[in-house]
Amino acid sequence: MFILLSTGCTFVTNAEWVAAADRDGDGHLATLAGGADCNDADGDVHPAATEVCNGADDDCDGEVDEDVETSWFVDADGDGWGEPDSAAQGCVPPSGAAARGEDCDDADAAVFPGAVERCDGLRSDCSGTWTSDAGRAGFTATDGTYTDLTESLSGGGLLELDAPGTLALCAGAWQGRISASASVEIVGPDGAESTALDAGGEGSVVTIAAEDVDVLLRGLTLTGGLATESSTVGSLWATAGGGLRCATPSAVALDGVVIAGNEAEIGGGILLSDECALTATQVALRDNQASALGGGIASSNASIALSSVTAEDNTGEYGGAIYASSTTLELVDAIASGNVAEISGAGLFLIGGQTDWDGGELAENLARTSGGGFYVSGGTVTISDVTLTRNSSSVAGGGLLIYNAGSVTMERVSLGENLSASGGGLALYGSEVTLSDADLDGNSATGSGGGLYLNGSSAIAMDVTFSDSTPGDVYVADVSAHYDWKADASFTCDPTGCR
Repeated sequence: MFILLSTGCTFVTNAEWVAAADRDGDGHLATLAGGADCNDADGDVHPAATEVCNGADDDCDGEVDEDVETSWFVDADGDGWGEPDSAAQGCVPPSGAAARGEDCDDADAAVFPGAVERCDGLRSDCSGTWTSDAGRAGFTATDGTYTDLTESLSGGGLLELDAPGTLALCAGAWQGRISASASVEIVGPDGAESTALDAGGEGSVVTIAAEDVDVLLRGLTLTGGLATESSTVGSLWATAGGGLRCATPSAVALDGVVIAGNEAEIGGGILLSDECALTATQVALRDNQASALGGGIASSNASIALSSVTAEDNTGEYGGAIYASSTTLELVDAIASGNVAEISGAGLFLIGGQTDWDGGELAENLARTSGGGFYVSGGTVTISDVTLTRNSSSVAGGGLLIYNAGSVTMERVSLGENLSASGGGLALYGSEVTLSDADLDGNSATGSGGGLYLNGSSAIAMDVTFSDSTPGDVYVADVSAHYDWKADASFTCDPTGCR
């Protein structure tokens, strides 16, 4: 016989005990039950679990997110690449952070590993092999949008710039032509000696194609232009503007530009007309050819301001270096040498307008007919601190010929070793000139007026010194008389003679 006594205890089965000790059913007993499950309410947490980055101890080893946190880097420019020295560990990316930390310039969103190299002087792709951006070209719009144009300017053709911005050409021999119908800058950061744009004889190198735009060219060589579009300059309609063409009321600025080896009938190097305004600093015009007007520059109804500009070895029928008609022309420290005019005005040929020249030199220019240095017809001219030396012409005005000019003033001017048949230094026809503080030394004429030749003209001279003039200092054709003067002479001449 069995007797059951009640003791007040509850008996459980083994299965019931295990269920109570592993409430999340992950097969691991809770630590309170002598097991190793550190969170018996989460079936994903137990000693055999894989640690994930969630801010919890998933594998119950007493460490949180060990070896699974991500390194985040401060990405100040938002390009997806961060500053290498700014790493912070975490599971969730902080605001303004990136998972990649090899950015070599975290202040520029265009610079990061794998970025396209631009013509900007920067190591855009963070490559350790980068040395320069030579051979790259691109356009940056005013909103910052960048377009790579390396291929577009490598094989010739026409590039049209019809939106404001900056076209940058790094060092290289670029092939093609540019038409600008918007206000743009076209720049060569490496300078004109390293950066050339060659039109390949297919037209003008650069054309200003719209009114009221401002175009800047800096640090470039424009070459290989052969003008195909025509313009009227004076009474001549012909192809014009081999290197640069501006036949519209717009403004062009040149800075550190070389214009060389271009051709046209008018304006081998540059054409300016129809109220185009040119400002040029540190510019060289050389070896340009015009079969008619203005080997270097031809202008009509335009304005020109040239500072520290040189014109060398340019050729034209009229105006080997510059032909300017009805133009406002300002020259500062300008030099013209070795230019040839097949007819007149090897250095400059001026018709009407107003010219002011302060500082510079005309040297070794040759006119086949008249005005070896330059030829002036009409208009108003002021020249100061300019030297005219070893210029020549076959007929008149080895240094300078002035024909029917309104007013010509020359101050602190030196004319030396110039040669012509009449007026080795200076020849006047129907004009009036004022000379002050001038030196005429070693000028020669095979006919008359080694220093100064006057025909139907008048001259006022103050503190003028003549020396070694052949055959004589001053010749007045109206009275067929030669006059010689001492140093620092002051005198006047008119068709009746000198006194």
